[in-house]
Amino acid sequence: MRPDVVTKIIPADGGVIEIDGFILKTGPGCRAEDTKITLKKQPDRDIAIKSMLDLGLLKVAPRDVEFLPNGLKFLKPADLTIRFRNTVSDSKPFILHGSYRRDYQKIVWEPVTNGIEVNNVEGIVNAKINGFCLYSHILARCGMLGPIVSHLNHSFTCCTYVLYRRKPTMDTLDISVVIISEFVDDDKGEDIKQLKNHLDLGYIKGEKGVLKPVHTDRRLEMSLHFPGVENFPFSFGVNESLLDSVGFVIDHFQEIAIKSPVRGKVKISEAQRSEKKELLWSMNICETKEQFGVKEAEVQYLNPEPEGTNPEPEVVYSNTKLTKGEITRMSRKVELDWDNLAGLMDIPYSDREEIRVDYLNYPGIRSKAKKVFELVNDSTFFNRHILVKYFKELGRHDLEKEMIPVEDQNGSDEVETSPTPPVIAEEDLLHTPLSPREMSRLARRIVVEWKRLADLMDIPGADTVDIQYNLIYNDDRSRAEKILASFNNKEDFSREKLARCLEELQQLDLIEPVLTGEWRKL
Repeated sequence: MRPDVVTKIIPADGGVIEIDGFILKTGPGCRAEDTKITLKKQPDRDIAIKSMLDLGLLKVAPRDVEFLPNGLKFLKPADLTIRFRNTVSDSKPFILHGSYRRDYQKIVWEPVTNGIEVNNVEGIVNAKINGFCLYSHILARCGMLGPIVSHLNHSFTCCTYVLYRRKPTMDTLDISVVIISEFVDDDKGEDIKQLKNHLDLGYIKGEKGVLKPVHTDRRLEMSLHFPGVENFPFSFGVNESLLDSVGFVIDHFQEIAIKSPVRGKVKISEAQRSEKKELLWSMNICETKEQFGVKEAEVQYLNPEPEGTNPEPEVVYSNTKLTKGEITRMSRKVELDWDNLAGLMDIPYSDREEIRVDYLNYPGIRSKAKKVFELVNDSTFFNRHILVKYFKELGRHDLEKEMIPVEDQNGSDEVETSPTPPVIAEEDLLHTPLSPREMSRLARRIVVEWKRLADLMDIPGADTVDIQYNLIYNDDRSRAEKILASFNNKEDFSREKLARCLEELQQLDLIEPVLTGEWRKL
């Protein structure tokens, strides 16, 4: 028997299979019949792992196990338990699932969000899974899940800076572009090593390109568009380690013969063989020639207002609003869970959609998270205990550590609760749209079935395709929530129809919470 493969017949009434610390446990009702299950250890993955170890995003190399047969579905969620091999300070275990996407022609990794529980004493992490794919256990620095998923998927949200310099007594121009990930841009702003190096070498900063999603495993192309200059595009690949640390530089265009003053554009697009190429950035370079040489054209940048002083209070009660320091710390760590948390806090889906698409005011994940915490703070029923409860529901115990401890007001550990949603008669509830909290909880449990559910709910096929390929929905959970929001707005919405769709998907354990409104509650 091969040591990297385990195969076992799991009875319909449940069973256990294990390999390399990955333990799958099915209970009665998970499968209607005996099922042959295979767990297969996967070899070490590509160079992205080495990059993440070098950058300190990962503490140790991840472990990957493939669950076969691929695409197997459970009638009820099964339990996946993974044993830690290492425990490292300032780190947190995560479970990722990878599935092959034909549209991208590669495996796409996403975090498992359903039923996550971490037990540091026993050294295990648990999750509820609805079916089979490729699963990975990673031990990551706290607050670094977003960059890790970007590295694994070779998909980053990036911005660009174009820089240029004209050497004395020469009618030539040197042009460089620095590309950086949103994580570096959020952390360091313009205090980025490659930017500073270029400015020290006499470069002038031109226009900044806004944040755009980029597939970094595809070749890109840079071209110059200046009067009198022949356009010879330069094709290049992106170094993700540099992109996510000091900045990735394209300095191919040196000593280009362009007389002063110059006005033109630098464009970067995907390098495709077809004539129609997706334009990512078009950045302006404008010179103004004066008596003593060349000065930078006036370019306005959006600089955040300096934060006012907001000292940490000496005593914090359950209804004490979050401080700016707490919001900043949690915004840096919550990462991809900002939308999940907003849903649990019952922030309307339309408000979250506005935050999601507003790249001008909320260009990166952390600025979106900051806005969510500000909305939570402004809530009439704000309560720190409730916020902590939602952190725990998402398996994000690390976020609680960024909050100031609450003073015990009553001499007891009893947790206050938020106002109970108004009671709705059963016949009225059946036609009452799902609340944001219900959509968030349901979406986390139907991630792998979102397209089938869309078909069953009669969501137009064109809408489903648009959701699938729209980069603002960066995982199947957000896509699932989007189709639930679409169903919510349909004239023929009913919870009974949604329950029938879930029954068709054999997601029987999700029907009762939908029909009774159980998930509307805290």
